[in-house]
Amino acid sequence: MRPDNSDLAAIVARLERQLRTIKLALGATVLVVGGLALTGWTSPQGDTLTARQFMVLDVDGIPRGMFGVLADGASVGMMFTDLAGAKRIELGTDPDGSPRLALWDDQERLRADIGMNADGAARIVLADPSETGRAALSVGNDGSAQMVFIDADGSTNRAMIGTLGDGRSVLLIYDDEGQVLTQLPANMGPVSLDTTRQR
Repeated sequence: MRPDNSDLAAIVARLERQLRTIKLALGATVLVVGGLALTGWTSPQGDTLTARQFMVLDVDGIPRGMFGVLADGASVGMMFTDLAGAKRIELGTDPDGSPRLALWDDQERLRADIGMNADGAARIVLADPSETGRAALSVGNDGSAQMVFIDADGSTNRAMIGTLGDGRSVLLIYDDEGQVLTQLPANMGPVSLDTTRQR
């Protein structure tokens, strides 16, 4: 006796449902195993997920963001890239724990560095396309605040304007060797500055 067409249709429908269920289960298993492999497994402590880095990819698979241990192996932070995958922003801590925000141009040249030195002094460094620090603004722990302008090779201060820890204002102009040409006010005596620039 030949089976009825409606019986065959029911059998095919049941097999298709079972195949869909198997595909979904297999897909879920692949996602879970892949996720665990990418993150380095999960901690046995419940809600904690443990990994060295989390990477964000765009629809074309280009890395666009990252959170975790940075390339030096000691700093922790977040990094964001442009559409070509070039590093543009990094926010995090340096190996000594100091906070830092760094900005790169489209050629991955460091152009601005904002953060704190290890002693807690705040600073901003602006660099030219060769990544040479050319201008720096800093505020020291003693209350001093200075803006320093640096020559093209980054080795010599050319001008400084600011206030000292005791509140006095000062303006310094330097020669090519970094010696003071002009100091205002002139009767202030030698001025010692923290000229820490780009790290």
